[in-house]
Amino acid sequence: NGWDRSPRPGSLPGKGGSGIGFWETAGSMSDTRWDHTLTLLPSGKVLVVGGRQSSAALATAELFDPADGSWSPTGSLQDPRYGHTATLLPSGKVLVAGGHPSASDVLASAEIYDPRTGTWATTVNSLATARWSHTATLLPSGEILVAGGIGPIGFLTAAEIYDPHANEWQSARDMKTGRAIHTATLLASGKVLISGGTSHTGTRLSSAEIYDPANDSWTGTDDLEVARYGHSATLLPDGRVLVAGGTDANSNITPTVEIYDPEVRTWMPAFPLATGRIWHSAVLLPEGQVLIAGGLADGYQPLSSAEIYDPANGGGWTPAASLATPRGSAAATLLSSGQVLIAGGGAISSTEVFDPDAGTFSSTGLLNDARQWHTATLLLSGQVLVAGGSDPIHSLLTAEIYDPTSGSWVDEVASLTTARKRHTATLMGSGEVLVVGGMTEPSAEIYDPDADAWRSTGSPPLYSRSSGHTATVLSSGEVLVAGGGIEGGPPIFALTEIYDPVSDSWPETGSPATLRADHTATLLPSGEV
Repeated sequence: NGWDRSPRPGSLPGKGGSGIGFWETAGSMSDTRWDHTLTLLPSGKVLVVGGRQSSAALATAELFDPADGSWSPTGSLQDPRYGHTATLLPSGKVLVAGGHPSASDVLASAEIYDPRTGTWATTVNSLATARWSHTATLLPSGEILVAGGIGPIGFLTAAEIYDPHANEWQSARDMKTGRAIHTATLLASGKVLISGGTSHTGTRLSSAEIYDPANDSWTGTDDLEVARYGHSATLLPDGRVLVAGGTDANSNITPTVEIYDPEVRTWMPAFPLATGRIWHSAVLLPEGQVLIAGGLADGYQPLSSAEIYDPANGGGWTPAASLATPRGSAAATLLSSGQVLIAGGGAISSTEVFDPDAGTFSSTGLLNDARQWHTATLLLSGQVLVAGGSDPIHSLLTAEIYDPTSGSWVDEVASLTTARKRHTATLMGSGEVLVVGGMTEPSAEIYDPDADAWRSTGSPPLYSRSSGHTATVLSSGEVLVAGGGIEGGPPIFALTEIYDPVSDSWPETGSPATLRADHTATLLPSGEV
């Protein structure tokens, strides 16, 4: 379908221009559509639902498969709709709620998509209030908060909760202000921030309020610096919320940006967008930056430009590669690969995928010692410690550090106390690095970057592990070492042990049932491995 996933040396001519990353065409949907939704499914596929084609609402839905860049139809909605919401449920199903079936009607119906069967089924009951241009937010409980929007008789304060266990809607406390075309952002606390929008008088709103699901209550918070609607709101990794663009109180499309800090409940101005825009797409990238793409500019002309906000780079904006096709009111979602799919917008069926990595490598200085079977560990300073390994014959004592600010290697680094290869090197919470094994005797040592010194652990490990073991930092700060064997030989260990940095010792722990080496060990969010 026209999606070329081969590596690129940089931005594609005519498909991105200059700037960070590049865009690739990703085939076309079966329908031109806007005011539709995109939802990333657990399978990695993307569900596109509804929208409008000219003034007609669509019932069609289709799936994008990033694995091969293909589009395929799936079951159609029971009610055509645009201006609806689509929310991924914890079960992997998708809840679609409200919207317009036509310019003169509003829907109260809600439907559930089952990706296993590709079919839709209505919820037990409908929304108590028909609405469109509302928001829908997945709460930590797995329930969905629907708030505001426009109903048959005007702008709504009404809010409702969908309970996926009962498959039905329940009433929630009303918002303080009726609003539509606002944003809703789930905060790290589990509360929901509602910001901006427009009122029944057409006034752009600067007010914001917070919903607490623990007690079903709404409380006011500080007003936005700039009243706005049609803006975006993105939760940053540090828990703050980035609000960008939209139209201001004078109906001008604005480049202004501000950030909400939930700790102090205030808004602060941030660096503005290079281009004012409304109805744009905003996606949080895996590295913590925010991609803003497309939208409508002054005169409500669709934009092809894109820009990236980097909170780690002083909160500035950097140009990103431009879209191949200008588009406003498109829908965008982050793919499992870390790329971004943007689809439709206006009378457009085409889609594009943004890759934030320009796909280029640049050479650095050479290592001071040629080596293999060594380790490389990112230090808290941002430098990289390379330790041990072997030349073609001998294990190495030497270590060196790569400095990314200069692109060079520092060779005046303390050597290991023992030559070793095929060891493990693990960054601990203290910023020190624990090196285990890589020789025939039980051995471990610790590197202190502040002192540039190595020392043996207070007591040696219980077992010798010359290769193939794993070392995992636990949530307690201890390090779990598991499995391994003799280099070139079979696995000999089902044994595990734990290094305790507080006591600088190796208390024995339980063992798995299976001998293994060259395996993997992954710390899960639960703290298990």
